[in-house]
Formats: sequence, structure tokens, C-alpha cells
Amino acid sequence: MSAKRGSTTSSVEQVDVLVVGAGPAGLATAISLARHGSSPLVVERHPGTSIFPRATLVSTRTMECLRTWGLDEDVRAGGMDLQPLMSVSATLADPRHTLVSMGVPSADELRSISPTTPCLCPQDHLEPVLAEHLLGLGGELVFETEVVSIDQDATEVTVSLRDRRTGAVRAVRAAYVVGADGARSTIRASLGVRMEGPDHLANLVSALFRADLRDTVGERPYGLYRIETPQAAGVLLPTSAGDRWVYGREWHPELGEQLTDYTVERCTELIRAATGLPDLELSVVAVQAFEFAAQVAERSREGRVFLVGDAAHRMTPVGGMGMNTAFLDGHNLGWKLAWVLRGWAGEALLDSYEAERRPVGVRNTLRSMGDTGRSNADGLTDDLGVRYRSEVIPDGGGPDSGEFRQSARPGDRAPHLQICVEGRAMSTQDLFGEHLTLLLGAAGDPWEGAIADCPLVVLRCGTDFQDPAGTFHNLYGIDPDGAVLVRPDGHVAWRSRTAATDPLTTLYSAITTSLGVPNLRQPRSAA
Repeated sequence: MSAKRGSTTSSVEQVDVLVVGAGPAGLATAISLARHGSSPLVVERHPGTSIFPRATLVSTRTMECLRTWGLDEDVRAGGMDLQPLMSVSATLADPRHTLVSMGVPSADELRSISPTTPCLCPQDHLEPVLAEHLLGLGGELVFETEVVSIDQDATEVTVSLRDRRTGAVRAVRAAYVVGADGARSTIRASLGVRMEGPDHLANLVSALFRADLRDTVGERPYGLYRIETPQAAGVLLPTSAGDRWVYGREWHPELGEQLTDYTVERCTELIRAATGLPDLELSVVAVQAFEFAAQVAERSREGRVFLVGDAAHRMTPVGGMGMNTAFLDGHNLGWKLAWVLRGWAGEALLDSYEAERRPVGVRNTLRSMGDTGRSNADGLTDDLGVRYRSEVIPDGGGPDSGEFRQSARPGDRAPHLQICVEGRAMSTQDLFGEHLTLLLGAAGDPWEGAIADCPLVVLRCGTDFQDPAGTFHNLYGIDPDGAVLVRPDGHVAWRSRTAATDPLTTLYSAITTSLGVPNLRQPRSAA
């Protein structure tokens, strides 16, 4: 059963899960927990969500997840109408430029693959949308609160929290703790988890500024501009639908440069040189420095403590993969923690978090060290082609081809297909939610009526949903009497191409394996 929020006799607050950090990784974890019936407490050391635009690309897969939460329109409300290409030129105003793919597929390329498209949206818009949704679900979010100490035993984790405004310290006991506290993670350091990989690839300084550049870039700017003039080589990045931009360049503190050298006056000069507009009127809002690194934590779990997002993997901004990788970490972990707390799943399901997500973190971190440009095909494979492998996925289904194609092999993201339910057009992805989903072929009678002691929804092609194109069986790789089991996160847990000799026993084995619990009551006929 889920632990109830409250005070113990020793005045220690009890929570289901404590999430440390309110960036995309922490908020996604907490939302997934709350949507599956848990009660997360999120603490963040800063006064609020991000005040900087940071990442601006919300990938197709991340948008799919946001869509299932009903948040896609709220996120798009802060989106920018940009061409997802990088322009390379001497200055912003120079008409001679080269266009480089950023690996973002077009709406036409995605039409038959996904019910949504990527969104170019700054992180300081995304985070408040996530925070508001979490609060609406009953989650608790406390700012200006930092971790002082953490100690765990076999049954719980005790964390001391300090209010940064008052200095007051309080103790919290949680069944689990999730460290989503960024690249310099206090949680990771307290666990003694090492980072593997280069920790110093480059030092960057960025200036957030406002300027009206519409006459220079046109009505539909590019997503990124690489500037090559020697006086101000760097990048220019639009970060709002209006006049807000970021200028970034490499700097060298190892040679004696200091952040204080980047005064408003100097930044103004650099931005004018980068734009090629010597008389440009602009306002510098903020200047900050950060370091490029490409590192992955040696492990993502230590007992009852998990690492997600930048706490688990640090990657460069190249390819725009960092924020999306972080979000999807939380999307993978949250429901698993909630199901274990509710008694529907076992320890092996928690072990699967590291097995499934750490390889993605390693791959994306390595790719972030490469060149900025990548093909749309590569972008599709990196984003929608992620295939999980773990002990709770019983059949890996053979080697990857290296090219993305929709597939319902165990571990794959369940394919999108346009279907019809009660006369309403929708996606197969709309069938998945806070439950396991058993999709049956049109002759799926042998599987009908199965129920289990966990949330399980059984849907049959031709009865519960219609397949206007007639491609469901082929796309999902089953005969009309086959079945596919899909997890709450939209990944395929198991597939039976045809009817089994003993369907309920076969389904029982599939569910218990996929949830990592050997003693789940056997699925039985609802009749």
C-alpha cells in the first residue's frame, strides 16, 4: 500500500517518494508517480522553476508523453514557429549561409508514425506547465529547500531538508528518493557514485538578451544560428516567439578570463558583431557561464535512491537531447515506483529502470560529443527508436537494424496507428494510460475476459476499436488471434503472435515477468 503523508511520533514527516529537483526530470518523475496513485514530495533549492530558456527542443517522443497527460496544447502555447535547421554564416545578417539538419523530422515525415510533432519551446515555459499539472494532481512542490543529509536502510530513506530562507531543518522519511538535482547532484555525491567520461570539454558563456531581429531573420527564423566571424564566433538562439535571444560563445577561464569580464557593454559589442548589425538596439538581461561535459553515472540506483536526468548523465547541448533524455528518465521511473508502492509490482521492475535508461543515457551522451548536424533519419531513430532491454521484458525480439521503423517487438515503443473508437478518430497511443493494456487481434477470443490483480485493460481490434486502414495486425506483428501487452509508459512488454495453448497461463507468466513479481494472482476469466 502507498504510504500516507503525515507526521510520526518523532515529528518526522512521512512521504511516499521524495524527489529532489524540480527540473524536467524531477517533475516528470513526480507527475508519473501522482498519476499512478502515489503522493510525491518535490523539493527544489532555487526560488522557483527555471528563469532561463535553457533547452528549446521538445522531441516527438516527449511530446507524445505530454499528449497522454493532456499537456501538449499547454506546451505548444509557449512554442516558437521556427524552422528546425541550423544556419551557418559569418554573421546573422550575412545572406550567404549554409543550412544543416538538426535531426528534427518534419510533420510530413511523422504523419504516419506519431500523433504529434516536436515543439520548439523554451524550458522556462515547459517547467511551469509541468509544475502546475503536478500540483493539480495533488503532488507537493516546495522551493528554496535543499538536502542537508541522506541516510537509508532496508526499509526507508531519511533525509534532512533545510529551508534556505529561514535555515530551519526538518526530517523526512520516504520509501524512495529520486535525485533529480542536476549535474552537481548532492544526492549522487552523498551516495559516492562516480561519473564516467570527460568532465571538461569546453567552457561557455551565454548572454540572454532582447532585440528585435525580425527584419534580419524573417517571419520564420531557424532554430539555431552558428556564427563564424572571428570577432564574435559562437551561436545565436531564438528563445521566444518575440524578441528574446541567447548568444553563446566559448571562453577561457583557464587563461585568466573571468565572468566579470563579460559586462553589459562587452556583451553588447559581441552581440552586435555576431548579428552584423553595429547599431542594433538590445538589452542584455543576464549573463551566465556553464561547462560542457559528457559523463554518465556509474550506476543509476543505490538501494532505495535513484538518479535521473543530469544527475545520471551530463551531455552537451549538441542535438538537443539532454532535456528530453532527462524527461523520459522520469517518465520511465515514476510509474514503476508507484506500482511497487501499491503492491502491483516487485523489485525487478525497479531494477529495470537502470537497465532500460542507462544505455540510452550513455548513447545520447556519446552522440552529444559529435557534430551539431545530424539527419532526420538519425533523429527519428534516436528519439522514437529506443528499445528497452531488461529482465522484465521477456523477449528481446532480435537485433536492431539501425534504422527506425515502427515495431511492436517487446521493448519497443508501441506503434502509432490511426484507429476509431465509437466513431471518434484517435491514435493507438490514446489507448495506453495508468494501466497495462492488452491489445487483441480481431480473432482474440482465447484471450478475452482475462482480469488480474493490477490495472489491466483488454481491447480487441474490430470490437473495442476499429482499424480503418486494415494494418493493425501487420503493424503490431500478430495474427488475428495474437495479443500484445503494453506498459503504462507505452512500451511493449510482451507479444504473442498467435493464440497460446493455455492463454491465461501464458498471460499470467507475461504479466508477472513484466512487473517483476512472481506471486501476482493469476489472470482469470471475468466470467
